[in-house]
Amino acid sequence: MNAASRILPGFKITLGYTLLYLSLLVLIPLSALVFKTLAMS
Repeated sequence: MNAASRILPGFKITLGYTLLYLSLLVLIPLSALVFKTLAMS
């Protein structure tokens, strides 16, 4: 882990932000889809 952190400083932070951004990109359309189906029924 120490070698990786020396190669890429702030890698864990970048990974966290990337995962957060990707989960937002997935969750927002999914919640909109669920909301539309609930509103239709």
